[in-house]
Amino acid sequence: MKFVFVFFIVCAAVVTFHQVEGKQKGRKDEEVRHGKYDRKERVNKHKRMYRHKEVYDKDCNCKVECDSEKEREDEDEDGLCCKTMKCCKTCNDTLQCKGGDGICKQTCGVNEEDTGPCCNSNRCCQPPACNETLQYAQCKARNGESKPLCDVNEQDTGIGPFCNDNRCCEPPTCIAKKDCICKKTSCNSNEYEENIGTCSGSDTCCKPCCLTCGGTFNGPVGSFTSPNYPSDYCNNQNCYYIITVEEGSKIMLNFTNVHLEISNGVAYDLVKVYDGEITIEALLDTLPGGPTGGIEFNSTSNKMIIHFESDGSTTFPGFSAIYKTLQ
Repeated sequence: MKFVFVFFIVCAAVVTFHQVEGKQKGRKDEEVRHGKYDRKERVNKHKRMYRHKEVYDKDCNCKVECDSEKEREDEDEDGLCCKTMKCCKTCNDTLQCKGGDGICKQTCGVNEEDTGPCCNSNRCCQPPACNETLQYAQCKARNGESKPLCDVNEQDTGIGPFCNDNRCCEPPTCIAKKDCICKKTSCNSNEYEENIGTCSGSDTCCKPCCLTCGGTFNGPVGSFTSPNYPSDYCNNQNCYYIITVEEGSKIMLNFTNVHLEISNGVAYDLVKVYDGEITIEALLDTLPGGPTGGIEFNSTSNKMIIHFESDGSTTFPGFSAIYKTLQ
């Protein structure tokens, strides 16, 4: 009886062991199968993300900071950029704006046409055609010409800047474009000798003296000379060159060359430089006869006046000068 009982106990233990081992083996098989599936799914998911990243990267540039003019910052939902980087996407509207010669900025200026949105709440501003602006019409009314920088002795009228930052430049008050009067003698008192004339042989190229000279210069930079420079100026000239720059600024004036009539230490032809107004107190200096150059003056205000005066005989090349604005 004891033997039967022991045999029964042993059989039950063996059955239980096989059942437990079977369950564990089944669980392991399931985990292995499930694990293989998970790995395969992760690989496939990674491939899908990689393929998506290749397409996405064409639009998403990972940067520390986006270019506010050309790009906008987008949400990096797929984690394509590092945590310290931003996902920057190109603004197509900005490209279209620039392709049409527009400029993206917060607010369009006077005479500019607002043609639509740009990146980051900016507007696409189209510059106006030069001949459609009020400033252009005002410039033409004064016989002026639109230029980035006025030529020597051309007067910056102060109209502008307009049309791509151009200035309105008026022609000089004295334009010596007349042909030479070729003479075998010296020029008359109301004429001057042109140094680079086209007369043949030893003939003298004579041109009529200008009745007007000087000018008003309102640009941030400019240059001017005595009449006829580098040829000799005429007798009895009385010229005022008035420089006025932006309010609150100052002027640096440089005489690059000076050659005036002087005899025995006495100056007969004069160039006087004034700081702001023509008064004794505002007189900065009276230039020497020369030849000399590199004489520099700084104003205390936004205005300078240069007075050139010649007497009734004996002339010289005169002077050339440049100026610029000091902030």
